Amino acid sequence: MSVQPLGRRFFLGLVASGAVWPLSFGSQGPNPEIDLLLQKVMEAMGGLEKVKKGLIRRRTGKGKMKNGEAEIEFKEDILTGGQDKLRFTLVLNNTTPITIGVLGDKGWTSSNGNTPIPMLPDRLREVKQEALVMHLATLVPLIENKYPMKLRNLESVQGRDSLGLEVLVPGQRPVIFHFDKGTMLLVKRTHHSIEGGKPVLKEVFHREFVEFAGLRLPTRETVLQDQKLFVDVSEIKYTLYPRIEDSFFEKP
Repeated sequence: MSVQPLGRRFFLGLVASGAVWPLSFGSQGPNPEIDLLLQKVMEAMGGLEKVKKGLIRRRTGKGKMKNGEAEIEFKEDILTGGQDKLRFTLVLNNTTPITIGVLGDKGWTSSNGNTPIPMLPDRLREVKQEALVMHLATLVPLIENKYPMKLRNLESVQGRDSLGLEVLVPGQRPVIFHFDKGTMLLVKRTHHSIEGGKPVLKEVFHREFVEFAGLRLPTRETVLQDQKLFVDVSEIKYTLYPRIEDSFFEKP
């Protein structure tokens, strides 16, 4: 729910607390308010260079997933090398490994150790859309001026004021990022997705930030689908890499 407009008062407050970057963000042209917001976010995360180096990473964690009335325990291992490079392994109830991979316009999937098979086109589109949102959440495309952006009104996230930034992605509905006004860390992202051919609203909450190689990242993530609890991931850990070979994402 909106609390108050995000406007000149916030802009002047940021100006008073730090210098304006000489770099402009947002492909719609220079916007000093967005520049300053992203400057504060970069500083809170560990600095601009650390954020850029965090683009290529491995993430592991464990959690619980809701499937109707059932609750499924899982472990995850996600390797990302940019927007079109993804390898995701999910182990359900310690017994059933499922792996998907994406490299460019090709995708594959494997379950129970069986021979990997090409991903069906509809499923590939779904996975690539999720991969794009994950890529945006690194904030690298924002600081590299990849997409138009606009500020949103001040909102409450987990009982705290947050600053909203709407990212306009061609061909799909906007992705909205929420940054805690106190810490300036990314605490929520909201986007529309397709799951099993059906549209859903996803809200992803980030919590319990820890420093990894100088970069502050969340170690807990809660996902709501259409305002219902879907996934809760905890004990998240990250390993950052300067480079990952394409062979890690190709179909074995």
